[in-house]
Amino acid sequence: MSDSQLHHVGYVTASIAASVDEHTRATGLVWDGRTIHDPLQMVSVAFLSSGDDGSALVELVEPAGPRSPVNRFLAAGGGLHHICLEVGDLSAHIQACQAAGCTLVRVPLPAAAFGGRKIAWITTPSGQLIELLQRP
Repeated sequence: MSDSQLHHVGYVTASIAASVDEHTRATGLVWDGRTIHDPLQMVSVAFLSSGDDGSALVELVEPAGPRSPVNRFLAAGGGLHHICLEVGDLSAHIQACQAAGCTLVRVPLPAAAFGGRKIAWITTPSGQLIELLQRP
């Protein structure tokens, strides 16, 4: 699992439009103005960056509809939701995580926010949520 790199941290918010100014002012990060809807994940997302290539991003995650998997987290207050690791071999990384006691909670699916690259979701034995993103 040594080929993993922090890609972003995800924050759940009720509204990207209503919270993006607060997040950019508080962090000094910039938003490119794009919001991406992902029907498979049932969310809309926006990314904040420092402008440096290769730097980790902050992802704002907004539920898209009543069946969105982040609604329950939002109802509990929202905020820091997950970290995302970019990995070289998604299948091998999932297997290594499972061998380390993690649970696969969402099988690999293409993600609209990443040009169709596959993502998967795992939880650690202590319940921390990690998104895994296949490196291009």
